[in-house]
Amino acid sequence: MGNFIHFLDSTVDVSSAYTYSYDMAYVLLSFLIAMFAAFIALKLSGEVIHLKSRLVGKIVWLIPGALCLGTGVWAMHFTAMLALRLPCSVSYDPWLTAISMVPSVLASAVALWMIGRTEISVLRLVMGGVAIGTGICVMHYSGMAAMRPAGTAIYYAPTMFALSVVFSIILAILSLQVKFTSSVHTDRVSKPVQISVATVMMAIAISGTHYLSMEAAYFIPVKNSLSYTEGGPDNLLTVSIIIAVILISALTFSAIMLKRNLKLIHALKNIIKEHHLLNKELEKNKYSLAKAQHIAHLGNWDWDLLADTFTWSDETYRIFGYMPQEFAATFQDFERGVHPDDLGVLEAALSEALLGKPFNIEHRIVLPSGAVRVVLEQGKVRFDENQKAIHMTGTIQDKTEISQLQTQILSAQKFESLAHLSANIAHEVNNGLTLVQGYIGLAKDELLTENEGRETATRYLTDALESVKETSKIMREVLYLSHKTDLNMQVFNGAALVESMVVLIKSLTLNTIVLKLDIRDKDSQINVDKKLLSQVIINLTINARDAMMSVPRGSKQNILTLGCYRVAERKIVQADGTLYNGPLFAIYVADNGPGMSEGVQGRIFEPFYTTKPEYKGTGLGLSMVFSTLQTFKGIVEVKSQVEEGARFTLFLPAILK
Repeated sequence: MGNFIHFLDSTVDVSSAYTYSYDMAYVLLSFLIAMFAAFIALKLSGEVIHLKSRLVGKIVWLIPGALCLGTGVWAMHFTAMLALRLPCSVSYDPWLTAISMVPSVLASAVALWMIGRTEISVLRLVMGGVAIGTGICVMHYSGMAAMRPAGTAIYYAPTMFALSVVFSIILAILSLQVKFTSSVHTDRVSKPVQISVATVMMAIAISGTHYLSMEAAYFIPVKNSLSYTEGGPDNLLTVSIIIAVILISALTFSAIMLKRNLKLIHALKNIIKEHHLLNKELEKNKYSLAKAQHIAHLGNWDWDLLADTFTWSDETYRIFGYMPQEFAATFQDFERGVHPDDLGVLEAALSEALLGKPFNIEHRIVLPSGAVRVVLEQGKVRFDENQKAIHMTGTIQDKTEISQLQTQILSAQKFESLAHLSANIAHEVNNGLTLVQGYIGLAKDELLTENEGRETATRYLTDALESVKETSKIMREVLYLSHKTDLNMQVFNGAALVESMVVLIKSLTLNTIVLKLDIRDKDSQINVDKKLLSQVIINLTINARDAMMSVPRGSKQNILTLGCYRVAERKIVQADGTLYNGPLFAIYVADNGPGMSEGVQGRIFEPFYTTKPEYKGTGLGLSMVFSTLQTFKGIVEVKSQVEEGARFTLFLPAILK
């Protein structure tokens, strides 16, 4: 330390030391400079991190970064020295003042190298803190050595001197720790908060070291060789140096911003290049889409409702029988292509779509050649903030071949079902006639015997009559299925019709089943054949009763529920293919019996399909239910799970009062 640092000993009279103070404006300025330097260091560390393993690139950034941060720390020191107020004039040795910047720059290089890493071990953290703290202390005390107070010698208290070094090292380690801790927990701490905390910690380390070190200094007025001679530059020169250092820091920071702008320019070039590639890919995809639409016979269209412009894709033109883009399509061209018999339904569907309902309709179109095609159209309407329809987009698919194939398949299925039905009818009728023939033959034999055979003959004829009745019942149910019976359609109150069935249903359910009534709508009316609908409810009741009685119930009570309610709005497809969308009146019959598997549910409406034992049912009851509901333009739905019972619901178009 020799000629630069002098420690207190017993020969020094500390009672004669000058009392000094600080100008708080300069103190604040020195702290702001320290924060500025720390902020630049953190920004530069980000650049070093981005370079990853490129050593040369890191060194290129470390050199200006270390100069910038080092001169910033140096500037902070001499600004803080300007804040010092002594009862003597002060000047500075120019050479020592300049040389004192070296340890600051070296310490800054170490700091940047450390904080520019993505991770750090405990050993490296301590080593880095020691290097940075020591560098700051060396800079401070070499800067103090450049100080020339008139007729005054500077002594240092050894304890405070050592404490200032330890304090500097500890704060440096804490600053590094804060930086790496905040970087690891990026999910908890935002980037601005990370930078702010780390900047303040580094500024405290830099400024704190200086002001704690000043506490170790004693300014003793003397007249011997320890007094300093007049030095060179005074406060004005120091201010000039500080200004120059700040300018250097600003220029360095500007260089960082320039580099980032260059990166931005490079990124913009890449974006332009990617945009060009995306355009090429878009054109390729548009071509692929057009080919795919052509293969799938699927086109698309756009309708600007405000400008009243209509746009067709190439395939849409082909579907309507034109060459692609043969003319500028309009909505009127679209309407002219629709089959006259389907135009009203299509316009109604469009009107509903403009009110917010889904657009999904199958209709026919007529080509210029006179050929007829079946198409499926789907679309979606976009509304403005006032819920006014402004734009509609949709697709159109040629389903002519699919529709023809479906018709052929349906015809084949109907023929197969008819053959199956005929075979079953013939089987059931033949069984009945065979029984009748057998019983009549037996009765004939008995009548040829003596008088005691008459009673037996009567029994045989009675059984024959029952067989005729059962066969007649089968034929009636077949007539129901084929809709060959005369219908007496009238408008009835739905709830009243359901309530009128209660007495009959109670007689059918015996005393072993609890009947519950659930009437939730007493206003809706329905247009039905009362006798047929009553038969439907009876069939469902008998099925529910037989299901519950078919298995041992133990202590579990058999419960059958008959109810009705109204559905405000629902879409159903009626038997003739018409889409109904409106209020429905629902009648349901539910039981808590053994329920049905999915396999059984898929077949229960097939004619002659039954799960009952032989001779306990014809398998036509639920087929009659399904057929009757189609006659009433309604549908029947079943919901059931094994061991959870079953629920049959009849949905009929409701007539509201």
